Amino acid sequence: MNATPVNGKNEITLKVSADDDLIKAVRGIAWEVTNALNNPRLEALRQKAKEGAITKEEYIYGICRVEADAQLNRDIIGIQLGYIKLAENQSIDWKKLSNDVEYAKLADNIAKDIQENGINGQGKSHKVAYGEQYDALVRQGYYESFQKTLEENLKREEEAPYEAPIIP
Repeated sequence: MNATPVNGKNEITLKVSADDDLIKAVRGIAWEVTNALNNPRLEALRQKAKEGAITKEEYIYGICRVEADAQLNRDIIGIQLGYIKLAENQSIDWKKLSNDVEYAKLADNIAKDIQENGINGQGKSHKVAYGEQYDALVRQGYYESFQKTLEENLKREEEAPYEAPIIP
């Protein structure tokens, strides 16, 4: 299963492998749709990182929290469709998830687990991979800020050129 953003918008194109069975495909679609719906949250986190408004730890947790929502929604849909038996996930009281407070607690616990133990598709821990993303966003933010300041200074110079004082 692979999702690709379309035209920079909050739209995705899903590619489902012909080798996937129906259960895996449906759960994968639920995962990717949740991520697409959460794209504004991800963009807000990226923007805050570029501005230096959040710490690396806050950024990593925020991304992992979005992943936790995708994992939960994937599993809830699997249960509702009868593809996952409740007994397979005994540590979670799935019936309580209709309560927003219980959902938030569970999603928080899953996010913390993803943050500490998750591995991405390139074999890096989520903590390392999202930490590297954060560092790159901060650098990009510094660069953009520098560019903006430079452009403002050049514009001011064009509007009111600097005149060197005449030394007698």
